[in-house]
Amino acid sequence: MLSSRVFAAGLFVATVTSHAPLAAQARSQITPFFTAFFAALPYAKDIGNADERLTSAPGVGVRATIKVASQVSVDGQFAYVFSGRQAKLDADPPIGVFIPGNAIYASGRVNYHPRRSNFRGFVGAGYQKLGGDAWDEDNVGSVNSSSVGGILGFGARANISQTLALDLTVESFLHSSDPGDYGSKEFQADIMLTVGIPIGFGGN
Repeated sequence: MLSSRVFAAGLFVATVTSHAPLAAQARSQITPFFTAFFAALPYAKDIGNADERLTSAPGVGVRATIKVASQVSVDGQFAYVFSGRQAKLDADPPIGVFIPGNAIYASGRVNYHPRRSNFRGFVGAGYQKLGGDAWDEDNVGSVNSSSVGGILGFGARANISQTLALDLTVESFLHSSDPGDYGSKEFQADIMLTVGIPIGFGGN
C-alpha cells in the first residue's frame, strides 16, 4: 500500500517535470520533491521500560520559492511523511512495537544564496501535525499531536543539463514533543533530506 502511493507520487512528479525549464535564474519556482525523514531523538522516554520515537519514513512534498533580492529568497514548504511510532520493549527477547501513522509539516523560511555558488543556507519556522492510528486518542489516550518550532538547514543545486536541475536540501525541525498522559516533553530534532526538481517561472 505504501509503496504504491509513493510510486504514484513519483509518477506524478516525473510527468509534471519531464519538460520543466531550468530555474536557476528564475525569480520564482515550484519544486516538487521526495523526502526521507529521520527522528534523531526519542519522542518519549521510559514508557513501559522503552523509549519511543517516530519511525524513519519516506514522504512527498512541494516548495514554492520567490526571489526577493539578489542573494535572498523566501519559500513556503509542505510535506507529507508516512511516519508512525515505534518502540523496543525491554524484555527477553526484546519486543518491537510499531503503530502506523503520518506526519504533516508546513514551514516558511528565508534563504541566503552566496554569490557565484549553487549552495544556500536557510532558517525559518515550521508546524508539525501528527495523525493516523499512531496518534488516535482512542488508541493512545490524550496526546498533543501538533507542535511548532524552528527550521535550520542548507541546500544545493545540481545542474544536470541546460533544461534540468536537482534541488537537494538537508534540514532539521527543532521543536518539543508533548506525549500528554504518558510522558514528559522531549526536545526533538527531526531530520529531512529532500530531492526535488525545480520548475522556474517569472523571468529574472
